[in-house]
Amino acid sequence: MRCLLCERLSLAYLCRFCRDRLLAPQPAHRTLSGELTVFSFYGYESIEPLLQAKYHPFGCRVLRHLARASLRPFFRDLSLEHPTALIAIDDRPGEHFSHTAVLARHARSRHLPYPPGRLLAQSRVRYAGRDLAFRKAHPRNFTLRPFKESSALLIDDVITTGSTLKEAAGLLEKHQKTVLFAVVLADADRA
Repeated sequence: MRCLLCERLSLAYLCRFCRDRLLAPQPAHRTLSGELTVFSFYGYESIEPLLQAKYHPFGCRVLRHLARASLRPFFRDLSLEHPTALIAIDDRPGEHFSHTAVLARHARSRHLPYPPGRLLAQSRVRYAGRDLAFRKAHPRNFTLRPFKESSALLIDDVITTGSTLKEAAGLLEKHQKTVLFAVVLADADRA
């Protein structure tokens, strides 16, 4: 098989060179509408072939590696004052698996539980490749299932316009949950 990034012959989906050198996380953050801070670890273009793997059965292995390299160290060093849950954006399994559930499982800890299936989209519209006008015209219409923690951290794979994260944060706040920040693997606004 070939490495998904450099296309060298490899026994794994990612060759050792790409795993060790090209996929070193480079944390950054941006703030949406002056309210919600979103932390990211990669520029979208730098890992686009890996993110597209979420549409294939082997994609969970690729996402697992990305989560171990970036999310796990980030959350391991995180200390929070209030009971906080890790809430994955629409972690309902798709055709093969739920990409946000894979990420959340590798980010959770004893002090940061991941209660699955809490924030589910009622609209099944795919946003991939769509502009802001389309996203605003077709909201996700999330439903929220209860969880005991008073605060939440949102987790998703990619941020482009931020409309999904803002909609999710708004719903949680309507239910008296404090959204501390969001974490994504990749940011489309980063080079």
